Amino acid sequence: GSNTATVEDMIFVEGIAVEYVEDFENGVSSDFILGHNAKGRIRVDTRAANGSDYGLHFTGYALTGGWSGGATNTTADQAWLINTDFHAFADICSVDATGIDGLTLNLDLRQTYSAGNKYSWFRVLVNDEPVSDIYGTENFNPETNQDLFVTKTFDLSQFGNSMFSLRLQSACYLADKFINEGDNVFVDNIVFTNTTSADDSQIGNAGVLAYPNPARDVLNFSAHGIAGNLLVEVLNVQGTLFYSENIASYKEGEVRQISTKSLGTGIYILRLSGQTGMIVKKFAVN
Repeated sequence: GSNTATVEDMIFVEGIAVEYVEDFENGVSSDFILGHNAKGRIRVDTRAANGSDYGLHFTGYALTGGWSGGATNTTADQAWLINTDFHAFADICSVDATGIDGLTLNLDLRQTYSAGNKYSWFRVLVNDEPVSDIYGTENFNPETNQDLFVTKTFDLSQFGNSMFSLRLQSACYLADKFINEGDNVFVDNIVFTNTTSADDSQIGNAGVLAYPNPARDVLNFSAHGIAGNLLVEVLNVQGTLFYSENIASYKEGEVRQISTKSLGTGIYILRLSGQTGMIVKKFAVN
């Protein structure tokens, strides 16, 4: 009762700092905590996206019964509020986005179903509240059992400059291949990206005007604070380069065009690098 010991840095909290990528390619979940209720299942396995080796697999139960709703008419309220025994989840309790205004979450998603598509559900929650993707979709169901992996984009800028929790959640009725393909959710290539544009957070005196936004066929841009030889690049939020052009003797304020016809629907980054600085601008393609 008379001795005191002080130990610092004793508490470890599972968390990540943006920017962040989890592709599960080491065969396990490095930062996500995986869990499930009595009739849900989750694991890392080889049903992965884009020819990669491993991904996250949510599925249902190996016995029938206990599910509220039908194969084609289960409602979101039934899936999330009543069928709780069938939930599985991947959690990160702390995403550190302090100092970041523009924040985007991307993930590759594929789903299958047994008797009907309303037996397979997926959603994303931030601070225990569901969030929608950039097209306003909050609850995801499969369309066919031949659906490919599709990248889903969530603008989480409202949670910028904060620390928050993230949950990937499924509600799936039957186990993989139990009937037909089974009720499954496959998730891969989870990416948190800082998309703060330099005109929101100035780099020196640099700025860029990009329009129309969203773009359809072309994106016009003009820059100030950057002149001389200019490198123009277009990337997706995962860092893949889609377009690159060197412009010699760019004049400040000069309007240039980039064709966006070959870009798929989604969020992209326009990056301009000149002799006096670099600036990035987020834009969408419809």
